[in-house]
Amino acid sequence: MSSIFPRLIVRKKVARMRNFLWLLKTV
Repeated sequence: MSSIFPRLIVRKKVARMRNFLWLLKTV
């Protein structure tokens, strides 16, 4: 489980970055 936890955090960070970049592109 300890190895899966970091992956989820990275996924959330990547998803947040993608959303942020997408918002910048649309605006």
